[in-house]
Amino acid sequence: HVTTVPAAAGEALIGPFGPARGRVYLSIATGTGGTAAAEAAVAAVAMVIAERRVLMEGPVNFRDIGGYTGHDGRAVRWGLVFRSDALLLSDRDVEVFAGLGIRTVYDLRSSMERDSIPNRLPDERRPEVVVVPLVSEDPAANPLEAIEAGDGENFLEQLYIHILERSAANFGRVLAGLAQAERLPAVYHCAAGKDRTGMVSAVLLSILGVPLDDILDDYELTGRYRTTEHVQASMDRLGRDQNLPPEVVAGMLRAPRWAMQSALGHVADRYGDLDGYLTGPAGAAPDVPDRLRDLLLRP
Repeated sequence: HVTTVPAAAGEALIGPFGPARGRVYLSIATGTGGTAAAEAAVAAVAMVIAERRVLMEGPVNFRDIGGYTGHDGRAVRWGLVFRSDALLLSDRDVEVFAGLGIRTVYDLRSSMERDSIPNRLPDERRPEVVVVPLVSEDPAANPLEAIEAGDGENFLEQLYIHILERSAANFGRVLAGLAQAERLPAVYHCAAGKDRTGMVSAVLLSILGVPLDDILDDYELTGRYRTTEHVQASMDRLGRDQNLPPEVVAGMLRAPRWAMQSALGHVADRYGDLDGYLTGPAGAAPDVPDRLRDLLLRP
């Protein structure tokens, strides 16, 4: 729904916008004065904004991917696709999560991660959980062991390329799911919401035509939201479970723009573009890129 407020020439028109799911959306347009002019301005609304981060007590990196400008200048719709870290929901979070109307959860974690840190989801109207690990479940195929240790940021670049290539089919499963209206709203997540989640976001936003700088800005936001406790827990886990040197771990916990840009460039160079990656090695149907743009971009 849209609530319009008549405004004098040059003033903004601001009102709540979107479905009543507990989140506030604002539509902003310029009016020229008078009720008729206000209605005309809202009919051609220039921008819809909302708070990107959904505040929760458990997940610290739960974010809406809406609002970015995509293909043909069309904005990515708010409230349909979310990205997150592990869904360790408190009692209050359960209510917030339920208010988002989420129908599908795509869990990108390994079985070991799911067993050690199980998600907590609402019992009523429980969403469907689709397990799509982006790291092989076979210990012998662990990508962290297949990549040479060195500088942590270089390690991340190699890791991203490795996962994009080796787990292409599961990227295709997630993105094909997001192209189905009956499965939305949806959230995909890993443990920290940075690397595997960041790659899915980067591929999806690229297909939606979002400029590279905006995609990399979205990737970097994890560094703003993660707490010292979350960073330390990740350092302990990587050092203990993967036996990685501290300097490598420290680099892996950053979100270097160049590493994500390099991984996206590798995929685009090899497959022509991200559409080619999705319909090629990722195995999605030929119409999935267009269906994603039709469904997730505003008219």
